[in-house]
Amino acid sequence: MRFHIKSLIHIPGKEMYASDMLDRMIHKDGNVKQNELESEINDYVCSIIDTIPISDIKLQLLIEAQDEDEVTKKVKE
Repeated sequence: MRFHIKSLIHIPGKEMYASDMLDRMIHKDGNVKQNELESEINDYVCSIIDTIPISDIKLQLLIEAQDEDEVTKKVKE
């Protein structure tokens, strides 16, 4: 493994905003408000992209590589 974990810290679910948001989007009948969920996910992704320490050229290369990757294609779907 390339990671050397020395300590783990418990983070309560209510402080894990992305997963908490996705969890709260599920209705009692198990359905997801698709439009609201997509909107919130897009907002979250945009905020991450805006703060990523990467040049525009490298970001574009990363996006193109992900568009060619079969696993990433399925995740995006």
